[in-house]
Amino acid sequence: MGNSKGFFFMEFSFLTKKHCFLLLAVVILLFFSVFSLFVFYSFPFNFLSGGNENFLLLIFLISIYTVYNFGKYFYPKVKTDKLSFLFNSVIVFLFIFVLFWGWFKRPVLFVFEYDRFRVVRYSDVNIKELSKFLSNYHNASYGKPLKVALRPFQSEAEQHKLIFMALNGYSLSFNHNLWQPYEKSYDSIKSEAKKWKNSEKIKNYFINQNINNDDLGFIPVIDNNKYWVASIDLKNAEILNFYSFDPYE
Repeated sequence: MGNSKGFFFMEFSFLTKKHCFLLLAVVILLFFSVFSLFVFYSFPFNFLSGGNENFLLLIFLISIYTVYNFGKYFYPKVKTDKLSFLFNSVIVFLFIFVLFWGWFKRPVLFVFEYDRFRVVRYSDVNIKELSKFLSNYHNASYGKPLKVALRPFQSEAEQHKLIFMALNGYSLSFNHNLWQPYEKSYDSIKSEAKKWKNSEKIKNYFINQNINNDDLGFIPVIDNNKYWVASIDLKNAEILNFYSFDPYE
């Protein structure tokens, strides 16, 4: 009886040491998954820009990696070293790919586009021009897109040209020549927010939610095919909150 107990604890100790590398690998993968969610994306961009989906895909890959590698130790007689190496390599490669995809698609600008806000991703814009623009702002950071606005068109010719480009898929907000500091559009933002305040769709939403919106203005938020509404302080044009519904329906 004593010998069997000793053998059990020796075996348990051996398995624990054997699992150390696996546990460390899982912890590292989890760290990078959480990092990608909270640093590349912040609320509400984890919902708007696919941050949650990216995070869940990373967790799914970690789950497969963990279950497979822990499961191997229940069948020690099966020789699968080459297959195991190949499988783990594929999982790690996919993990790194998804991680970098999330970084590449992260939101970097939150643009007031004349009558709405648009989320601009890293992949949407010229990287050199983006870096040059962001270098003027010390408060720019990962996960929290910098708030900017679009300047007025300088001529009808410019307006027609850029709107035509927007209709063909190149959004006005992607054009670095139109970017200007958010503060320069405070009056336009407050004016637009007051207009949307009278929207029946928005009024009904807040009545149903029992939220007092008397001192707020509202502006739609667009990221790809997802629509939200931002509440705006009508005194200083600051964004206060986000609500998940489509004001255009």
